[in-house]
Amino acid sequence: MIRHGFSKAVFATALLVAFHPSPGGLPARHHAHRQRSAQTAEAPARQLPPTATGIADIPPAYLALYRSSVGQCPGMPWQLLAGVGRQETSHGRSPLPGVHSGLNSYVGTDGRVHHCCGGPMQFKLTAPSTWAAYGRGGNPYDPRDAIPAAARKLCADGANRPGGSLAQAAALYFGGGLRDPASYRYAMSVLGWARSYGLKEA
Repeated sequence: MIRHGFSKAVFATALLVAFHPSPGGLPARHHAHRQRSAQTAEAPARQLPPTATGIADIPPAYLALYRSSVGQCPGMPWQLLAGVGRQETSHGRSPLPGVHSGLNSYVGTDGRVHHCCGGPMQFKLTAPSTWAAYGRGGNPYDPRDAIPAAARKLCADGANRPGGSLAQAAALYFGGGLRDPASYRYAMSVLGWARSYGLKEA
């Protein structure tokens, strides 16, 4: 997923598109992430349990990782992290290139095919690499490393700030803000999945 570093680019995606539609019918898309400085963690919020949909849709190992990885960002709901994982690679179940090895592809605004991202949470592995910023030396294809790194990325984008916008954090994970149409659609799809897993927004 994390096509970080290509801010506000509207990608004509090549490979990692429409593997699984979201509840709103939106396809998974490639995206860029802007690097953000880490924010001070707030006091942990009460984490709600998964819904029946969450239990049925999220593989147990991934569900455990989503719930434990919010320790990287106290106050962020685990469902937001799970929504990103679902939108990106269907919790690592996608057989497409760039999920389990190699890099995915997308067509940039220059009309050329670019290769950039890999792993279940789709970090940008080519320069400038967001994995270098948030991966802490781990393996981007290993969900045990990728999911906590994604939590750190979302946290840096404000996912745990009091009164902050989860939608904005999701849009920044894509690479633009909510004013960017592609990033907005991505964020709404992520939140749709998150709500289906039990997210209750204040």
